[in-house]
Amino acid sequence: MRAIHAHLGGDIGDNHSWRGGLSLLKADAAGQQLMFGALDSPQSELAFDGQTRVLIADLVWKWTADDARTGLKLQAEYLQSRRGGLAEAVASAPWAISARQSGWYLQGVYQFMPRCWAPCCSHGPSGTLVSSRRR
Repeated sequence: MRAIHAHLGGDIGDNHSWRGGLSLLKADAAGQQLMFGALDSPQSELAFDGQTRVLIADLVWKWTADDARTGLKLQAEYLQSRRGGLAEAVASAPWAISARQSGWYLQGVYQFMPRCWAPCCSHGPSGTLVSSRRR
């Protein structure tokens, strides 16, 4: 497995900061066992020979009020996975496989009191999840 990543960020004035990043992961497989099929049906097993690449891009932006008691944090991430090579099921000839998956999310957290609960809202392709967390 090989990986490379970089992050860059800084301050914008006294109240804002940001950080962005990019990562690339690459792995070669020989005889990797994969399961496939619908969740409500029996799974089948494949042997995979090939390469998998994962790209990740992330961005964080923070704002803090002048009194440093309240603040806002926005965070986003995008992931994309690509797989290519040969797959072979039990008792069958190998065939070429090419697959791509991607996903993302956007999350915002607002701290309205120091050392207190902060409301959080996350959104991604599967819908919206509203929750809160302790800071």
